[in-house]
Amino acid sequence: MAGSGIRFINISSGPVLILCMRNLLHEYKTPKKVYIRLIAYGLPLTLVSFLVAVYGGSLPELLFGSIGTVFFGGCLIAAIIRLLSKTPELILYKEGIYSFQTGYIPWTNIYRADVHTSMIGSDDFLELYLRDRRAYMKTRPILARIIAYGNRMIGHQYASISMSLIYHSSASRIIYVIHSNCPDVETPLSMLHEEEH
Repeated sequence: MAGSGIRFINISSGPVLILCMRNLLHEYKTPKKVYIRLIAYGLPLTLVSFLVAVYGGSLPELLFGSIGTVFFGGCLIAAIIRLLSKTPELILYKEGIYSFQTGYIPWTNIYRADVHTSMIGSDDFLELYLRDRRAYMKTRPILARIIAYGNRMIGHQYASISMSLIYHSSASRIIYVIHSNCPDVETPLSMLHEEEH
């Protein structure tokens, strides 16, 4: 199977539409009920944060209310977009990897894939080590860049994928698929041995 991407290039006669074919390896879909649950949590939290910011009356309440409104509101919008989208949460191609959290990254810009377990909540993250961070950042929207820098500040890579929304798989299994199809990407051998047994 193959996926496709569309891009424009400019030449002297004007822009030309290019259809880029990608060879699909595996896709990981998230049940819609998960996004509905996130929306159900995010809506009241966003509303409460907004009310605290507007009617709190003190500087700390304004500060925390504003931060909560932006954070929970952003999560709410992301959950709604994901609910309405038909694109899987994570897609592995022979040419690269796509996730809602990181966008599309070609394997040529990834030199290592690893697993990082968060100390808060014990969630696993698929960490992608980039060869050219600046080239990657140029492809991301401003909000996504801010999140990427925030990830780095708390110990994650700039391209970090939370496994909390990836169902029917694990970070180590995904790394095994990456290793099997993309030998140029370094992976921890210990995890590969665990998956083989």
